[in-house]
Amino acid sequence: FGKMRSWGHFVGMLSPKFWHIYRREGLVRTLLRAKPYKYSHEKAGWKEVVRLVGSDELGNRYYEDFDHHNQNNRRWVEYADYGHYYMTPKRIAPGWHGWMHYVYDEPPRKENFVMPYYRSHKLKQFKSDHPTLSYKNPGHQQNPHKEIFDKLAKKR
Repeated sequence: FGKMRSWGHFVGMLSPKFWHIYRREGLVRTLLRAKPYKYSHEKAGWKEVVRLVGSDELGNRYYEDFDHHNQNNRRWVEYADYGHYYMTPKRIAPGWHGWMHYVYDEPPRKENFVMPYYRSHKLKQFKSDHPTLSYKNPGHQQNPHKEIFDKLAKKR
């Protein structure tokens, strides 16, 4: 039967993945786990029930899936806001970033993850952002020497 489609169907209950989870967690937990019918990759057309591992302070949701031999674990994130259009690792929290790259086996929780110390991030200052450092041509409204330019322009 290949990959499990939906545990709501009888065919889905005969898959090897269902029986692997049943032996590991028991019937009640397996059925409760399948009840929300969380489908992964809905945009791609898959209808596979997966486990929601957790979410971070940004609202991103993290999922993990495996085959019935407990191999080929897949981990992915669904971004909270416009994630399909602009996916970047910068929008993943540091603890979850390590979990996504298989550095940690356990997902980060508040009690088992120590936030690393980072320098405070300073935005790069450009001259164009600062009103007195940016170049302004002689006739510009904000040029401090505009009066001198106006006097010279009137004399011409």
